[in-house]
Amino acid sequence: MNMEILVLSLLTIIASFIAGVSGFGFAVFLMSFFPIFLGVKDANVLVSLAGIAFTVYMFVPFRRKVRWWIVARVIAGMAVGIPAGVWVLVRIDERFLSIGLGTFIILYVVYDLLFRHRIKKQVPLIFGYFAGFLGGAFAGAITAGGPPIVAFFSSLKYDKETTKANLLAYITVALLYKAVFLVYYRLITQQMLVYTAVLLIPSFIGMLGGKAVFTRISNDVFRKVVLGILFIAAVVILVKAAF
Repeated sequence: MNMEILVLSLLTIIASFIAGVSGFGFAVFLMSFFPIFLGVKDANVLVSLAGIAFTVYMFVPFRRKVRWWIVARVIAGMAVGIPAGVWVLVRIDERFLSIGLGTFIILYVVYDLLFRHRIKKQVPLIFGYFAGFLGGAFAGAITAGGPPIVAFFSSLKYDKETTKANLLAYITVALLYKAVFLVYYRLITQQMLVYTAVLLIPSFIGMLGGKAVFTRISNDVFRKVVLGILFIAAVVILVKAAF
């Protein structure tokens, strides 16, 4: 087996395991490593294509738990945020955007761990529009739009199944929306389609392992897992921005 394919497959297993447990993290993890082998543009396309089949399959069992009136707010914000992020990308140094995102995530994690339990009221749902816009903007600018969305959904007082369902619903719609632009700009090459097909099996292997863990953890443990992944993602983003 080609060594590059082997390494990409192993990374995909890890990423899909993380997403199988938490509902997100697939793209953030892979975009931290795939560009080393493929370059940023091809890595972006491959992660998006592999993520579509993977996320749709994960989403189907949770579809009845989705709170669509909440997810719709986030999607509306995302639809505006993505083109805004692309506009910002061509005008502002990518490093500053990455530093801003990494700092935002760490501040949220600190807030959730230290202060969330003191606040009895649920976060106003109107913040869903802002989270969607922020996530879309970062997705358009630096391909790391998940954390603001995760922060919003995890701040709501829902059980782990509903939180994961909302995340998967958003990610599914976002990936399909992004795929339209990938096709329009003719970024999907034959090589990317072949790589996507090859990575399907590793992605499902990791996902099944992650789902097995998900069914065995409590809501509190799930929340801490999400916060841990967010913190690690923030550190990775900040380190990449620094170097």
